[in-house]
Amino acid sequence: MKSSAVPVQSCLFEANSTASPAPDPGSQSPVDMDWLFLLPAQPSEKSDEPLEAPPQPPNRVVRIIPRVNPSGLFTTTGRWEGVVEHIDEGTGEFDVRMVDLLHDEGDDLFMTFSVDDVSREDVPMVKQGAIFYWVVGYYDNVSGQRTRIAELKFRRLPARRSTDLARARERAQATLLKLGG
Repeated sequence: MKSSAVPVQSCLFEANSTASPAPDPGSQSPVDMDWLFLLPAQPSEKSDEPLEAPPQPPNRVVRIIPRVNPSGLFTTTGRWEGVVEHIDEGTGEFDVRMVDLLHDEGDDLFMTFSVDDVSREDVPMVKQGAIFYWVVGYYDNVSGQRTRIAELKFRRLPARRSTDLARARERAQATLLKLGG
C-alpha cells in the first residue's frame, strides 16, 4: 500500500469505525474521536482498590484528507529587465538602467533603488553590471484582499559578454546572407 506524507497543518483528520460502511466521498461525516481523549482513572489517595484498565478504543481507521489550499491571483502591471550602473556604498543605494519588457517603448528608464529593497539572498549579487528583473503587480488572495507587490530578483546566470553578442550578430548576418537577404 503506497502512502504519501502530508504536513499535519494542511490535513483534516476523519475517524470512522471499521464496522460502519465507508462514507460517500462527497458527504461530510461527523468526526468521532472521543476515544482519543480518554484518560485512566486517577487513584484515590485513601483507596487501596486497584485501578481499572481504561476502556479500549474501538477499532478505528483514520483517513487523512489533504486540504486544498487555494492560492490567490497575481496580476502583473509592469516588468523590467535592468542592469546595475553604479553603487553608492555609503547610502546603500544603487543606480540602474532598465528596459520595459511589457511595453515596447524605446527609452531606457533610470532609477535608484535601496539595498533594503532587495531580498537577503540577493544582496550579495548587487554589483556593478549585475542583471536583475523588477516585477510590479497586485496579489489578490482568496478572500479578496489586494496587496501591491514590487519584487527585485537578480539573475543567477552569467551576464552576456560583448564578445558573445558580437559572435551572435556575425552568425545571424551569415545566416541572412545564405537565405538571400
